[in-house]
Amino acid sequence: MGQNEKFFMKIIDDEQFAGALMELMLPEVYERLQRVEV
Repeated sequence: MGQNEKFFMKIIDDEQFAGALMELMLPEVYERLQRVEV
C-alpha cells in the first residue's frame, strides 16, 4: 500500500511524469474500451 501511495503522489506532484504515463497508457485504455460492449 505504501508503494501505491508513493506512485500516486509522484503522478500528482510531477506533471511531466503524469503526462508521460498518460501517453503510454492511453492507447491501451482506448483499445480496451473499444472492446467493451455496451
